[in-house]
Amino acid sequence: VSRALLKKYQGDSMKFVLSAHHQAKILISKIFRELPFFNDISYYKNYKVYFLKRAQILVSDIFAAFNGQGLGDFRDLDYLTAFADYKLPQILNHFGILEYAQDLKRKIINKIIIPPGSEEEIEIRSASIWAIEYLKEALKKEGKDFYSFQIDWILWSKSQKIKMKFPHHLTKTIFY
Repeated sequence: VSRALLKKYQGDSMKFVLSAHHQAKILISKIFRELPFFNDISYYKNYKVYFLKRAQILVSDIFAAFNGQGLGDFRDLDYLTAFADYKLPQILNHFGILEYAQDLKRKIINKIIIPPGSEEEIEIRSASIWAIEYLKEALKKEGKDFYSFQIDWILWSKSQKIKMKFPHHLTKTIFY
């Protein structure tokens, strides 16, 4: 990360962020293309799946740190999805929003490692993102307007405070 920022942006992370012209979509693309540590991409049945969890978290953290002003002024925050990791599906399952297939549920309960990039891992992460999108739409119908990442923040925070029915799935990866 440091080498990339030094080489192209004279070590100035603000230049890097501002080069996206206040667009989350552009900044996320720059993050995963120019900073390989953030390249959270999987293949599912020959299709490329862009999760980009940590790149999206970086953008949402910049937004939050600057209260949506100056460096944190992004004009397309609806582009961000939920951050597909291990706690989000756990709490979605706890509240009955996400249900696991019996075989997968058995693996999770027995703490069997789900390999990174496996169909099961990709399906867990994808289903979590879609669950948040459906939840966002349901909340909007109730007059509550949230970005997907804000719902993620709320649920992740809640997941740290409650005892859940089942453990989270186990996957060894650098992406979450």
